[in-house]
Amino acid sequence: MGKKGEVGKAGGLYNLESDIGERTDLAAQHPDIIKKLTSLAEKMEAEIGGKPPRARRPAGTVESPKPLYPMIEQPGKTDPTNRSKNRRLP
Repeated sequence: MGKKGEVGKAGGLYNLESDIGERTDLAAQHPDIIKKLTSLAEKMEAEIGGKPPRARRPAGTVESPKPLYPMIEQPGKTDPTNRSKNRRLP
């Protein structure tokens, strides 16, 4: 659909199954598809565009995180975050 800030400007429509090199632009033959794709791009730009994106959800948190795999102690490797004394890293 074009570069950032170019919503609504068709960049081309190609049949990648038969034209992987994108040599034949089919946009003029399929204005309905261009209209639909342009509408979707405009909707996405309205929802998530901008700095910061308007619809970005906050990062998730875990109340009581637990490792998925058992921790195996190795001599000489300690926890750089100092979350627990004498904790060894795998």
